[in-house]
Amino acid sequence: QAHRRRVEQRAAERLAKAEADHLRRRRRLRIEIGLFLASALFVAGLLYYDTTRVSPDFFALHMRFGQIISVHDGGGHLYRIPILDRVVLIDRGTRPLPALRRSSRTADGKSVAYEALLTYRVVDAEKYWARFHGADADGAKLVLQNAEAACGAALARQDSAQLAAGDTSARLGQGATAAINGKLADSGLTVDGLRFV
Repeated sequence: QAHRRRVEQRAAERLAKAEADHLRRRRRLRIEIGLFLASALFVAGLLYYDTTRVSPDFFALHMRFGQIISVHDGGGHLYRIPILDRVVLIDRGTRPLPALRRSSRTADGKSVAYEALLTYRVVDAEKYWARFHGADADGAKLVLQNAEAACGAALARQDSAQLAAGDTSARLGQGATAAINGKLADSGLTVDGLRFV
């Protein structure tokens, strides 16, 4: 009977130990599941807060370590890796410039005062970023410089009699616009409208 009690006591000890191990494993499993869920929520939060909503009115440059990874034409969400990635938005809308008021000489040597109204926009975000690094004022300055030269050249090809005789404003504007866009090809900009007043 003593032997039987010892066997029962050992069995009870083993059973208690097994139950304690089982409880310990369940507690550890709960902790591991909790840590997994907490880390998953943390990562999901990072992804949620590190998205950029890109409007169709903008280009989005996705950059990593200062290098362009991709260019998005707008519309949708752009995911980025926190700290490593950066998103630069560039407005693709039409931008007006102040009226260009100058005087120029015609082909027959007469002085003519003119006023030109210009609008421009970004058509290639990658070229624009490479040229200006997002500085909008420099793009406007480049457009104005080229517009001044192109308008002066367009008027220099006309006689004062041709200018006085008919409406050459549209033809001059088209010629000057083509000349400006030719010079702006490597900058990612284009002149949408040029109108002589």
